[in-house]
Amino acid sequence: MNETSQTAKKLVLQVTELTPKVEVQLARAEEKSKLASEQEAEAKVIMDAQASFKIEVEAAKNDADKIMAECKKELAIAEKIKKDCKTDIDLLNDADIKEVGNYGAETLKKEGTKTVLAAVMLILTGKENLDQVKKILTQPKNLKEFDLERIGRELDK
Repeated sequence: MNETSQTAKKLVLQVTELTPKVEVQLARAEEKSKLASEQEAEAKVIMDAQASFKIEVEAAKNDADKIMAECKKELAIAEKIKKDCKTDIDLLNDADIKEVGNYGAETLKKEGTKTVLAAVMLILTGKENLDQVKKILTQPKNLKEFDLERIGRELDK
């Protein structure tokens, strides 16, 4: 046999010996590729879920920001009303307060009068007793010394 033929035989023998090893390595590579594809698919599902969740969180945050802005506006309005109430109470004199406390039956029949007095009573005592509010209003110091912060505390309950 000539040298080329012998080299060819050696190469065929080497290829024959390496073929099972290469096939094992190829099978491992295919398994790893399959696993990587599965993991990639799982990662995509997770990423899609995260993207969807992120959108929901951003929408919730935007809603919360809108509510917060509305609350701040309402708080500013309430603070102004509270300030105006303090100013208005300071403008009241004893005669004005006694006048309300001495309202007669005719005045109390007017629309809204009983409701306002009941509200005042609720604020002052936590009860809607109209006779009691008239008694309190005939003692003006009670109204002028009233703690306006109490209203907020009552509302927070």
